Amino acid sequence: MRITKRFALSVLGLALSAPMLSVNAQEQNPPSFYEKKEEGWFWHEPIEEAEQEEEKEVPKATPAPAPKEAEKEPEQVPLDVDWLKENIPVLMKNAINNPTPENVAAYAYAQRLMMDMSSRFASRMMDFMSLEHELSEENRRPTSAFSLRTFKDETAKGLKTAINKIGENAHVWFFFRSDCPYCAQQIPILKELVRRYDLDVLAVSMDGGVMPGLGDFEVVIDTNYQATTELNVQYTPTVFVVSNDGENFANIAEGLTILPDLEDRLLLASKQQGFITDEDYMYATNVRDINVVAREDGTILADKEAIEEDTGYLADLLRERLRQFEMFGRTKAREDLDEN
Repeated sequence: MRITKRFALSVLGLALSAPMLSVNAQEQNPPSFYEKKEEGWFWHEPIEEAEQEEEKEVPKATPAPAPKEAEKEPEQVPLDVDWLKENIPVLMKNAINNPTPENVAAYAYAQRLMMDMSSRFASRMMDFMSLEHELSEENRRPTSAFSLRTFKDETAKGLKTAINKIGENAHVWFFFRSDCPYCAQQIPILKELVRRYDLDVLAVSMDGGVMPGLGDFEVVIDTNYQATTELNVQYTPTVFVVSNDGENFANIAEGLTILPDLEDRLLLASKQQGFITDEDYMYATNVRDINVVAREDGTILADKEAIEEDTGYLADLLRERLRQFEMFGRTKAREDLDEN
């Protein structure tokens, strides 16, 4: 029998497709549970790992944006005294040259700030001074009528004590001429000085003459102008305070001088000449000389480190110096406070 080529190919195709059909049939009709009893109760079919997906291309990381610079806070300017001192003239000039509402307002409010700062300082200063007793001007001279009356009585006693002490160490020289009308008016004033205090007056006649009212004074005549020349007397009347030994002297009046002025000058000259002490002088004057540098010349020395680092050091230093004075209207509660 003649086998054609087409027939041979058909047979071959069937032969090749038979196993595949068998496999497909098995896949379509899997064995039952009882047919697979040898596999056991806990048998499980291995799960075929899924083919790994093709690795995806990892996108390149986008570079992070550069960090933004931190926003700078606006610079603060203290509107203090230095700023006002520097800028108020500028603001005023701007307002004058170009008086727009903005320029005028800037100058006006800067002025208001300056006045309010000054007012605040003045109020705080008044509050402080009202309670800081060492800085009270009442210590120098009281202002109330009640206290002032007592102060004047104490001053009169101090004045008498001081001039009496002057009389122990010195006396007054009165240079006059018999034809000088002002000398005649000066004599009653000198007589009152002698009446009030233990003080001697020496009347020195420059022309050899005398005048009425000189009976209470010792009178000498400077005929050769020896004393007049030594003391450089230029006018009459002239009044000197002279130490008892004649070594120290001071001119306290040239021309007609009233008694209060004569007393004040006598006290001051005597303090300078050493006839009385500074304390004697202070209690005899109408205003007490109470200040932190009254008792010494030059400057006050302070601790350098303390005055630079301790804000209260300067006040404490000067306050303690003022407490050394006997102030009007109060006495120390304990004498040993001076030793502390």
